[in-house]
Amino acid sequence: MAHALKLGEVFKTFKTSGKGLSDAEVKQRLEVHGKNELTAHNKTPLIIKFLEEFKDLMVIILIIAALIAGVAGEMIDASVILFIVILNACIGFAQKFKAEKALEALQKMVSPNARVVRNGKEMMINAENLVPGDIVILSEGDKITADMRLIEAAELRVSESALTGESRPVSKIADIIYDKDEHIAEMQNMVFMGTSIVRGTGRAVVVGTGMNTEFGKIAKLTTGTVKDASPLQKEILKIGVFVGKITLVLSAILFLVGYFIQDDGLLESFLFSVSVAVAAVPEGLPATITIALAIGVQRLAKRNAIIKQLASVETLGSTTVICSDKTGTLTKNEMTVQEIHFGDYNAKVTGVGYSPEGDIHFKADKEVVSILNHRGHKVSMDDLKNRHKTLYKMSELIFKNAALCNDAKLITEKGSSSILGDPTEGALLTMAAKGGYLKSKLEKSHKRIFELPFESGRKRMSVIIKESGKFFAYTKGAPEMIIPKCTHIIKNGEIKKLTPNDKKRLEKLNKDMATRALRVIAFAYKEVKEQKIYKESEVESKLVFTGLCGMIDPPRTEVKEAVALTHRAGIKIYIVTGDQGLTANAIAQKLNIVQGKNVRIITGKILNRLSTAKLKKEFKKHDQIIFARVSPEHKLKVVDTLKQMGEVVAVTGDGVNDAPALKRADIGVAMGIVGTDVSKEAANMVLADDK
Repeated sequence: MAHALKLGEVFKTFKTSGKGLSDAEVKQRLEVHGKNELTAHNKTPLIIKFLEEFKDLMVIILIIAALIAGVAGEMIDASVILFIVILNACIGFAQKFKAEKALEALQKMVSPNARVVRNGKEMMINAENLVPGDIVILSEGDKITADMRLIEAAELRVSESALTGESRPVSKIADIIYDKDEHIAEMQNMVFMGTSIVRGTGRAVVVGTGMNTEFGKIAKLTTGTVKDASPLQKEILKIGVFVGKITLVLSAILFLVGYFIQDDGLLESFLFSVSVAVAAVPEGLPATITIALAIGVQRLAKRNAIIKQLASVETLGSTTVICSDKTGTLTKNEMTVQEIHFGDYNAKVTGVGYSPEGDIHFKADKEVVSILNHRGHKVSMDDLKNRHKTLYKMSELIFKNAALCNDAKLITEKGSSSILGDPTEGALLTMAAKGGYLKSKLEKSHKRIFELPFESGRKRMSVIIKESGKFFAYTKGAPEMIIPKCTHIIKNGEIKKLTPNDKKRLEKLNKDMATRALRVIAFAYKEVKEQKIYKESEVESKLVFTGLCGMIDPPRTEVKEAVALTHRAGIKIYIVTGDQGLTANAIAQKLNIVQGKNVRIITGKILNRLSTAKLKKEFKKHDQIIFARVSPEHKLKVVDTLKQMGEVVAVTGDGVNDAPALKRADIGVAMGIVGTDVSKEAANMVLADDK
């Protein structure tokens, strides 16, 4: 693996250098490796798709019955049966065609470009022309278009949620990773196709393109996964076999009785037995089932659920177990601040994602004071200033810090909010906006004159802001890096000495928030003098601690009710995610998927050691199981085991890593808006309103 090679070995292995490849080398490698694209499935001709509607056993029996009836002269019966068979095929074909067209509309994507070094010069090319050995320049906001080994990385952070299920951006480095068996989520010196850069810059060598990427390997695994017949299809097959056997036996007996016992003629006995066979075949059953399923498809379509196979409607109602991805499925895949702690006060923050709509409920002197942003009436910060001056002063410092010590941008278009930049900083901007502090407005009166950018080693960021003729340093970062830099703390609106007891209390609060899978950010500030050049040691020392905030990728608001409904229906739910076990458990507790401390967390490494038989014992032994840090192969193993136990399994997911399990499940449910093309292709049902 490229991650275990030294930089010189990487260049040598892929026969490249810092100057990149020549045009001749690129041409030669394109011929060897092909274009950097996933191999598309050959589209089945429409006539073949229509003929596939006639391969069902029950339909075949009906066609045989119609042919026999025709030969016997029963043209009316033959015509009726053939009409029903063709009508059934047309309804089924129409539903599939309609579903595929709807799906194509969801899957339209624009092929991205890539900035590369070739012939010693930088140039922009179509990403499909990337080849192994290309040197790619990476910048904030770029989509990764191939698998690459980093050779330079400056504060590089990458969102890998679609590929690994990791909800937080991953810090990347250019150093060698010596463990050859690392999970891809731990390969910090690699970036993978299908992910995106949220911060920083870098350079990388392309080591895999097209189907030879991790993305492509999952696509191969998905296409190689066998899709079982649905429970309804299995039952219809049983009915078809049963009816076929009974009909043949009865027809044979009637023929023998008529010919040998009643002395009827050969033709008369044959016609009578055929008439009974035709009457015995339930020719209306396929059409009735198809029409009933088609009605179900239409009803689901009105609820923005696109069904790709008619039989999936019945499977949906037969489900006994749901295996759900976490990031992007149970959660929004958008970091959101949920609580703030400052001095003796705290606040709960409502709302999901990057929309500034939501409430901030301050607890002040046993009274709850709320700033409401999504209703007609609103308690403004000015009202708060009049009612609780201390609370106003302390919260204002945090909101200003969150908005001004921040490089992200909050974008609102057509009623939808998104962020440009790091998700963590986006969550802080949203929190400040809910409090009435918009970065765009603050910057008009608060000028940034200096910045100490975030670095992975320092785990903090600082800015110097000029405000009303004064200069203030605002600092934010990991609590363990901020608290030691503080000498004072704000309590009840007054700056006081930070005591050892204060530090212990803050450390305990930080630990408590972390155990609930919250990402904790600390804030501090101080007034500084105007200088031409500011040193880090001067800016980030003797700070005044102002507070902590905790954020998480929160559950979707509608999921909790859906979980309650599934529990009432007797359906079990297992979270199967590539994210950390602690984070998954926290989300599962919030949604009541699991309760209490008796929760079994099985990681991918544990799954590697468990045979199918041992995994079955785990399911029987533990009612509450969370599968964390798992790969696509692990998800497939979980689904296979449950199916072997007789369960009807539904899988929900949105990422590339969910696709094999989505296809193997009795019914796979993909997210239509945030979901990847691979997951939607593998699923039986696509939710078109998952935002």
